[in-house]
Amino acid sequence: MEDKQFFAAILAVDGIGRKTLRNVFKKLGELDVSLEDFWQQQPAQIWQLCKLNSKQQQGLRNFKKRFTPESYIGWLDQKNISVITSEDKRYPKLLKNIDDKPLILYVKGSLQGVNKRPIAVVGTRKISGYGRTVCKQLVPELVASQATIVSGFMYGVDTCAHQQAVAHDGYTVGVLGYGFNHLYPAGNKKFFDKMLAKGNCFVTEYPPWVSGHKGNFPERNRIVAGMSLATLVIEAAQKSGSHITAGFAGEYGRGICAVPGPITNRYSEGTKWLINQGARLVTSAREVLEEAGVYGMGWSKVVPVDAIIGQPSFRDEFQQKIYRHLLNQPLSTDDLAKQLELKISDLNTALSLLELEGYLQKQHNTWFVKNANGVQ
Repeated sequence: MEDKQFFAAILAVDGIGRKTLRNVFKKLGELDVSLEDFWQQQPAQIWQLCKLNSKQQQGLRNFKKRFTPESYIGWLDQKNISVITSEDKRYPKLLKNIDDKPLILYVKGSLQGVNKRPIAVVGTRKISGYGRTVCKQLVPELVASQATIVSGFMYGVDTCAHQQAVAHDGYTVGVLGYGFNHLYPAGNKKFFDKMLAKGNCFVTEYPPWVSGHKGNFPERNRIVAGMSLATLVIEAAQKSGSHITAGFAGEYGRGICAVPGPITNRYSEGTKWLINQGARLVTSAREVLEEAGVYGMGWSKVVPVDAIIGQPSFRDEFQQKIYRHLLNQPLSTDDLAKQLELKISDLNTALSLLELEGYLQKQHNTWFVKNANGVQ
């Protein structure tokens, strides 16, 4: 049995999440119990040893009545839903670096552009005429600069950002806070199909039957921020989901940008607050890309993440310094920051860019220099 099938199956069980799965996997290793035994031989005893509660055990029994791990993947395939783990080469590279990354992602469509200058564009669901005008200006500029547009596929700023990306032949990723059987808002169904037909994609960490519960969306927001170099907030209320996304971006060491708005619009209050807290005030795609660290510096062509590295060509001495230091020995982010006397936030951005360009790779919280054959 493949780990992917096991991960997908157990995470599809009601009451089991990432933390429980990690604990189960650790306990199985301690007990020297195989994944097949977990499902097939005396499962109740093994489940108790894995400290699964009665609700979780009942959820497993209910799942087993309908699926095996193998048949669950086959059922998803029939629905044109792919499952990838964090070890899959298609998994978004930046998302892999966050501590609370999804262990699996359900995917519809093509992930071919997910690692090319990903920029999150988020904001209020109650977009104003001003916000729509800003979105129609900035998103096409970002697309023209070969940025991937990442957003949450809700109405308002999210939908406007996706629509502008598609209209200008860009690539865009919709990150959903529910499973694929529960498209929300329902009025987006035609556009959902259009995005897929144009070669874009949707990702979610939720099984198809999970609906859009309120608590799912903050979880979804960490994925939006985690797979992006920077988060751009176009309009937001004083307290909003956009602040949550921006908060995750700051936690992950990614750029945060906010658009100033009219003082008469209450959805300018959220962006004003972000700017006062240190987010970069932006009015152009160039400023967003500068904050993301990918403006100019020879990036007239997007460098794929998995490009074969020949002679390293860095944008600045800062990147070169980091690369040369890691040539001597692999280091964690914390150790590298201490040795180079750098702020973690500044270092995280540079490390993410070096990984996207194919110069570095992270394994078990340690950064390694890559050569043409992979990790040194």
